[in-house]
Amino acid sequence: MRLSTVVLLAGCALVAFRCAVGQQTGKEVVIEVKDALPQPSDAADSYVGGYHSSIHGETIRYHSPDPDADSALLVRGQNVAPSISWETDPMPDVPGDFTQFIWLAGIESTGFVVEVDSHNFDFLINGQRWFTFRNAKDDTAKKWKVTGKDGSELTFNAAMVDNAGDLFGYMVLKVPAKNFPPGKSLLLEVRGDNSGSPDWYMTFQHAFNFVPKVRAEPALVRDTGREMQSLRLSLDNLIAGRTLSLRTPSQEIADSPLKIGANFLRIAVPEVQSPEIVAIRFKLNGQLVQTENIQVVPVKRKNIYLLCYSHNDIGYTDLQADVERKQWKNLEQAMQLIRQTKDYPPDARYKWNMEPIWALESYLKQASPAQREEVFAAIREGSIGLSALYANMLTGLANADEMPHFYDFARHLRSQYQIPMTTAVTSDVPGFSWGIVSAMAQSGVKYFATAPNSGDRIGYTLQAWGDKPFYWRRNRARKGY
Repeated sequence: MRLSTVVLLAGCALVAFRCAVGQQTGKEVVIEVKDALPQPSDAADSYVGGYHSSIHGETIRYHSPDPDADSALLVRGQNVAPSISWETDPMPDVPGDFTQFIWLAGIESTGFVVEVDSHNFDFLINGQRWFTFRNAKDDTAKKWKVTGKDGSELTFNAAMVDNAGDLFGYMVLKVPAKNFPPGKSLLLEVRGDNSGSPDWYMTFQHAFNFVPKVRAEPALVRDTGREMQSLRLSLDNLIAGRTLSLRTPSQEIADSPLKIGANFLRIAVPEVQSPEIVAIRFKLNGQLVQTENIQVVPVKRKNIYLLCYSHNDIGYTDLQADVERKQWKNLEQAMQLIRQTKDYPPDARYKWNMEPIWALESYLKQASPAQREEVFAAIREGSIGLSALYANMLTGLANADEMPHFYDFARHLRSQYQIPMTTAVTSDVPGFSWGIVSAMAQSGVKYFATAPNSGDRIGYTLQAWGDKPFYWRRNRARKGY
């Protein structure tokens, strides 16, 4: 397999604690938040946390626009996950006709190819239905609003579109203050339409926290020619007009606007050679709110190799013919990136790998002579890496006579086009029978990289062999492996 650019990363830890451990250096990071003047005066300028604690519903680990928020309540249009409910922060006792609650949310849009219709989700407050919204499949999906009684509104604004086309962002609930007593949390609930559709909505189990959090990024960064360690500042903000200023021994930021919701900032600090204590001081409008000491430890340098490829999954994700065309498109996009980066420094040029070579065989049959030559040239120069396995095979269903045929096309490429085929890669199948070893050896394949299912039908594969490189050794007495 061919490897793309080597990236310098590091494993380091940042531990927050109030007693000093390690070398005291006197270094400090001063974070100050300033309110706008004049102060916000109505509901349009401030928000209340829309998620405080979960009541019921299925949960899932998932991505969101906030890297600190990766757990969500999940409701579908199916009876397996029919509803979710949670409590907000307490209703504030402040002047104004309306109160706005905000939380992180996700909603299915185009992730399911066969689900072309949108579906209804009912939104209830304290057991009463106030709104019905839909997971739109068109251009309106990223930003929408539905209205309810007494001037109430439910809005969604997408901050992120994932690789499946699904949307993640902020949900805002605007309610008339007169309808809800101050000091009491709202009970919010979302119910699916029981249509049988897998379409979904998520509320992330993430309570907004105004106190800033600082932790180390596991990397060194280059800043003006120097290698620096990187701290990440995260700060939730629910009041409009606020600004943030920052001062470190090597960096200063003045009055940067804070967004509503999650805010992130990377702080460059000099690389340390031994554990050092850095004081984090948090101020609000000039007044010291909190002081906390953190320990910054030296970076342990590691090389991380990035392997670019696309998974080949037939039947589970789509029909064979459709998967085949998608893999052809992936190859053509890879070739385009290879052309675009051919004049880059060697380590910055794009490299791509085919997981199995099933789709390459059919691509070459329908490609033009110029396309075939370009692909072979990219393979020979190392811009495209090939795996000797024809597909992600279920080896437990094959016998000793069948297994060598897994490498027929690899042997053809080796003999016909002088392309070395020494590595086999397979992914997302439970495991491999021992007969695959002899079949690889007989086919001139020396290396085998596997990525079995992570959680089911794999026995003790990960415990026994996960992340533990090894060689098989030939037993000459038995003339086998």
